[in-house]
Amino acid sequence: MRKILLILVLSCLGVAVLSQERQAMCRRMASRCQSRQTRNGRSNDVSRLFNQQCRRRIRNWQDISRCELGRATCQLTLMSCYALSCERVRRVLEPPRPTTPCPCTTRRPPRPPPPPRATPRPRTTPRPPAPPTTRSPPPPRPPPTTTTRRPPSPTRAPVTPRPRPPGPGHKKPFRKRP
Repeated sequence: MRKILLILVLSCLGVAVLSQERQAMCRRMASRCQSRQTRNGRSNDVSRLFNQQCRRRIRNWQDISRCELGRATCQLTLMSCYALSCERVRRVLEPPRPTTPCPCTTRRPPRPPPPPRATPRPRTTPRPPAPPTTRSPPPPRPPPTTTTRRPPSPTRAPVTPRPRPPGPGHKKPFRKRP
């Protein structure tokens, strides 16, 4: 039992050390890229294509530099084993949000309810009286007329049914050829 526990503890420590080494490697790569940015330029073909693709997908995409794309790539692939996507790169590069609200922000106090009115307002508007009508009543309808039916159309001769072919399980009789 102790051997299993010892192996488990050592493997957890190994994973923690490996994770710290990967973080350090990503930091070193990002600092090296930043120091060479004046010589190599802010963007390259890969970062330009990535920004174009993300601008098509996300309307308010802000272009990222070659070094930012490299840092996000390192963190997503080495640390999290994720593939690159616009949303994941944006999440990796955005600054961490504070967990507690900032003390410098103040909230506006809620509005007090309006004072009650002295006389209540009516809920509906009274309808004015209807003006006198000048229309005359409609004329009476004429009495219904009777119609004669059309004679029936001539019918065709009854169709004689054709004999059906035998079903799939039926065998044809054997005929000898002359």
